[in-house]
Amino acid sequence: MSENTHERARILALRAKNVKSIREVAIDDVGDLREIRGDAGQGKSSILETIEAAFRGLDPDMVRRGQDAAEIELVLSSDTRIKRIVSGDGSKKTSMVTHRGRPVLKPEEFLKTICDASAFRPIEWVKLGGGDARGRTERTRLQRDRLLQALQMSITEEELVESVRTTLGPDFMEALAEVDLNEIEFTQHALTVCASIHKACYRYRAEQNKVVDKAEAYLSTCPPPDRAAPQEIAEELEKRLEASTRALHTAEAMSKGREELIGRRTALKRTIDSKVLPERVKAEKTLEHYRKAYGDAQSEIVRLEALLDQARAVAEEARKKANEAAAIVSELDDQDARIRDLEQLDAELAKGGAVADFESLRVDVERAKGDLQARRLQDSHDQAAESAIAARERAETFTRLVEFFKDDLPKLIIKKAQLPVEGLTIDDDQILINGVPLHQLGTSEQIKVGVLIAASLNPNSGFVLVDGAESMGRADRLALADAARVLGLQLIMTFVDPDAVPAENVTVMRDGLAVEPAA
Repeated sequence: MSENTHERARILALRAKNVKSIREVAIDDVGDLREIRGDAGQGKSSILETIEAAFRGLDPDMVRRGQDAAEIELVLSSDTRIKRIVSGDGSKKTSMVTHRGRPVLKPEEFLKTICDASAFRPIEWVKLGGGDARGRTERTRLQRDRLLQALQMSITEEELVESVRTTLGPDFMEALAEVDLNEIEFTQHALTVCASIHKACYRYRAEQNKVVDKAEAYLSTCPPPDRAAPQEIAEELEKRLEASTRALHTAEAMSKGREELIGRRTALKRTIDSKVLPERVKAEKTLEHYRKAYGDAQSEIVRLEALLDQARAVAEEARKKANEAAAIVSELDDQDARIRDLEQLDAELAKGGAVADFESLRVDVERAKGDLQARRLQDSHDQAAESAIAARERAETFTRLVEFFKDDLPKLIIKKAQLPVEGLTIDDDQILINGVPLHQLGTSEQIKVGVLIAASLNPNSGFVLVDGAESMGRADRLALADAARVLGLQLIMTFVDPDAVPAENVTVMRDGLAVEPAA
């Protein structure tokens, strides 16, 4: 490091006007050590902010209240003069030239190499881990985070996807593809990228948790059946129920048909038994006799026209008797038909066999209904349970992604990072030097580490800014001066000192003005 100290840009001179609390200040020879002293609120810290603004940009809100514009001029050892002017209305003017008046090529890039947005203030950083033990864990975590943000760490989208694939597996890559990462800027610090993706995964997991809640709520409406469901699937059970129902209906139909047959037989037998009729032979002879008589009478009518009236009377009587005989014969025919029907019914009844066991058939039907209902309930429960399990597993996948981007990937990135100090390691919540927590080292040792980190992180910067140096003990200030000397760095420090007087390396600020030395 000492071999390259000539490459570091040191501050040779500083002029500022109407910047924050400063009315006007000019330091023509900053030197290796510059103390800026004065009472509180006189513009000391504004000088340090002015130096940083010269590199990073002068904003309108830095214009002193009541003034139209603020001006900064900084002369660097790297043959560079920086001049910035900003008006309260936001208009800006910047020039950057060499001592010979030639413009500096790519000025903004040049300035970033000296004092970019991650410029490290070592003393402020060391103070985070000191002080009272109360709240130290949170402060050391903040100390760790500031160091990590100062480190140049980046990650590309391809590297991120490969980390997910190798650490978690392809399934998690597919899950990550569902998360909207369009707004993630991979040009940012790697840990900022991780934090942004962690938030995106966290939001997506919240949506998956809603799906889990919905699936589990539905599962609660689909309880399993009170009895164990049979092994057959619902389609087979539906066929069994259909067969049992058909058997019962067939038996009931057959039973109803048998009862109808018995009823018809009884009715037929009753009609047969209720009729008292002459014998068929006698009836048929009577029919034949009267038919013959009718024929003879008709012959007599023709032959004996003279006896017409008498013959007609006889014929009419014969006709009536013939009709009566015909009716009797018809009834006999009907009865014979009923007797044949009765015989047929007796034959049908004889073929019917044993009466069906309706109770057993009904039991079969009810059992088939119960089995089908149990199977359907079990199927609904199983499907709802599978959906709930799948939803939970999916939510757990995104929970793992949340953990990965919150803890695992940042640790991998930190592990691969090039740390600026030998023996420096970064644990979950704190910084270690050769295995010892930084805050357990002596303050002087911590200051040396802080200055060494600052020098490593800003290799083109040749100065260290320290605000509030009065809070440091003499030994700590000596340690700081020694570390700066070894590394070839300037020290520009502010002290609250109401009684300060200007001296060779001391600038005194009062009411925003640099006090001139007494004549």
